[in-house]
Amino acid sequence: MFSKGEEIFPVQRHTKCRCLCRKQPEDCHPSQVYNESSCSCECTNQDAERKCKAQRQNNKIWNKDICSCQCREELECSTGLYFDTTTCRCEVRRGRRPAQPSWTTEIQR
Repeated sequence: MFSKGEEIFPVQRHTKCRCLCRKQPEDCHPSQVYNESSCSCECTNQDAERKCKAQRQNNKIWNKDICSCQCREELECSTGLYFDTTTCRCEVRRGRRPAQPSWTTEIQR
């Protein structure tokens, strides 16, 4: 019945296994939609992405994880300056009176 060298092996049939994407819809950022065919989250604001990519020379990059245009690098600014995410530079604070140092006291009369 069997040829020389042939053996019978029991075969298990798995009925509970199935293919699933590692990334699921709940992994998407609010500004993304889930693409089931590619198992990925895709940004819905493509116009913003195009505008951002046009600003590459202005130190901007597109962050596809949160669908947002960001500065390539966020600098730490010295006292009196703040990091402006529009220009990607340290800018002078305007319109605010500088805070008094904590060691000063007011003289009351």
